[in-house]
Amino acid sequence: MEAKTIGLEAEVQDFIPYFIGEFTNNYRNYYIDLNIGSSLQLQRHDGSQRKKINPILQLAKPNDAEVIAALFYQAYDGTYPYKEFEDVEELRKMIDERLINFVLFKKKSGEILGCLKFILDFENKRGYQGGMAVWKKFLGKIDVVKAYVGSCIFFYNQFSDSIFLWYGEARTAHSKVQYFCKKCGVWPLGMFPNKDVFLNKIESDLFVIGYYKKTLDQYRSKTIPRIIPEILRCFTYSNERYNLGPVDIVSPTVKLDPNRLMKLQHNLCVNIAEDRFGYVNIELRLPNTSSYFKFLYTPQIQNFEKVDYKVNNLEELCVFIDEFLRLGRELNIRYCEVFVSAYKPEVQKMFLSAGLRPMGYIPSWQYNKKLNCFEDKIIFNWFKGCISSDIELIQEGWELFQILDLEKNNE
Repeated sequence: MEAKTIGLEAEVQDFIPYFIGEFTNNYRNYYIDLNIGSSLQLQRHDGSQRKKINPILQLAKPNDAEVIAALFYQAYDGTYPYKEFEDVEELRKMIDERLINFVLFKKKSGEILGCLKFILDFENKRGYQGGMAVWKKFLGKIDVVKAYVGSCIFFYNQFSDSIFLWYGEARTAHSKVQYFCKKCGVWPLGMFPNKDVFLNKIESDLFVIGYYKKTLDQYRSKTIPRIIPEILRCFTYSNERYNLGPVDIVSPTVKLDPNRLMKLQHNLCVNIAEDRFGYVNIELRLPNTSSYFKFLYTPQIQNFEKVDYKVNNLEELCVFIDEFLRLGRELNIRYCEVFVSAYKPEVQKMFLSAGLRPMGYIPSWQYNKKLNCFEDKIIFNWFKGCISSDIELIQEGWELFQILDLEKNNE
């Protein structure tokens, strides 16, 4: 597959930050306050700022919910799979309770042109950015570079003491958002092949992430990661970008007690709960234990994600994984993903043996409250079908694509 990129380099300053602090420092003289409304007064090298609308950026209020719902509906021709973003009452609640922060792109007249969302997870000290929608009649007419960069300047500065990393899922149908992220110090470290469905087409996403330098230097766990050989490529890619240090490569032997497995399989309980937007929360439990395996099933796009689990031994994990896969077959899913500890090679091997592949090494991903540090995780996923030949990636995304050996899935 030939790499496809969008030539946006001339549109903004040449500076490319490796860390979020470098990004905010570079734009320290640009005043952005989304509470009152601001625009990024950045001069372009090519003078293109005169050709496009430089939007005023402002945080949405609950009474903007109707416009935001309409934005998502028209941007995806009514096919957007995440229906809560087309529901006015749900959006009003999200905005009112600050569950999600929407940045509105406005003309001086007050007319809304588009929006971008930011989610703050203070408990895990990480923030999500993404989900940009623009009225079709303004596509190509808005300076979306300034809109994206200006929004990030505000959030990165506003929450630098409570949010230690920013991440997102960048579409690969085009590479524009990937490039915007890169300009903000948010880089691709993982791949979600065929995870999403937009405009009725199956799409892959890049997992992108940006760190404050302290998140890796001061708050990353001092425990040396222990990984199986199949993860080395992912680790090497992340290590070359962030100089992570040593890692132990191990090939563990996984031994399971068949009698214990049989007993656990017999006692396994499955709880399923569906909400009004069609999301299905599935929880696997073992009676008289504190063990569980939870995940989200999204029928609209046929995937399993947001896996969270706790086990006391490998036999419990084996029973959970077997049921996870069985349910996947029963529900005919196309994709599933799990973030796995970088310090437990036996667990890594079990997911690998179950058919999931490592698709990214993510340092400092999971915050450990007790130890006040971040722990590394590995993205494992499984997907059905071939990756679209129309995929577009920035250079770093293309390098990751090749390292993950995904081209084989397009033969």
